[in-house]
Amino acid sequence: SGKTTPLVSLLRKQTSCSIAKAREALTQTGGPASTYESALAWLEQDAATSGAKRAAKIGSGTAAEGVVGISAVRDAWAMIEINTETDFVARAAAFRDVVRAVKTAVARWAAAELDEGVMKEVDLDLAMGLEVEGGGNVQEAIEAAIGKLGERIVLRRAVAARAGKEVCYSGYVHADDGVLGMGRVGALVELRHPPVSDAEWSTLEHLSKQFAQQVVGCSPAVVYPHEISAAGLVPEEGESVEDHKGRVALVEQAFLFGSGSVAQQLEEASEAMVGDVHITKFLRFERGEGIEKKEDNFADEVLKQAGLK
Repeated sequence: SGKTTPLVSLLRKQTSCSIAKAREALTQTGGPASTYESALAWLEQDAATSGAKRAAKIGSGTAAEGVVGISAVRDAWAMIEINTETDFVARAAAFRDVVRAVKTAVARWAAAELDEGVMKEVDLDLAMGLEVEGGGNVQEAIEAAIGKLGERIVLRRAVAARAGKEVCYSGYVHADDGVLGMGRVGALVELRHPPVSDAEWSTLEHLSKQFAQQVVGCSPAVVYPHEISAAGLVPEEGESVEDHKGRVALVEQAFLFGSGSVAQQLEEASEAMVGDVHITKFLRFERGEGIEKKEDNFADEVLKQAGLK
């Protein structure tokens, strides 16, 4: 029958599978007598066994959509970018689930293994082998998502950080669709400071989060003006040197959450903490930056999601 039953709809909502795949699950697990639980288990097993095969076959698509994800576990942070081929799939629950699993796995690894006061890129081979909650590793979780969604899914990059006695980190990602912890642009900021009390630590953590929001919203290229030349940055046509500094150097930018500049906020924090408070570095991820995108065919996306292409 071509009729979509409530059970088919429920399976699709839970797994983001196609109508055809949901019907196959019901047929394979008893037809009219099939239960939701047995059909769901069949779909999960099918995704796990077919994901690696699909991953090998799907290797040529341009994966420039997706999300940036940020996660914190105890004193550690992780920021990742996971890409897929279409925005259609990037909004699917199964895709968001794998992003959540991967960013949490990287943050848990950082909390257990990373030295204090370090922010660094995470080797992707290492990241793919990290254990995810519920069993299996990152590579297997991605392959299972490919099995469900039928598109190329790629962990493009990952960074991790772990706080120390005199180092504070905060991250921020501008949420898409109200999904916390993932969106189009994210940033991590490293703030160095003197020894502080718990109350002062909370103040610094709040300030560093505001700096991360500043990085996301205002897109600086460097922290300090003296880094501009080494980064090969030049003023745009008609832009003065001072305006150029105020645009590309984080500390020269007008502070989004108060008066004055970011540099003035750091000076005020240094006076309050009786010691030097300064931003050492930041990292900013924007989804798909540097990837040449092809023109999307929305009709093809619809057919692919329906399991007909």
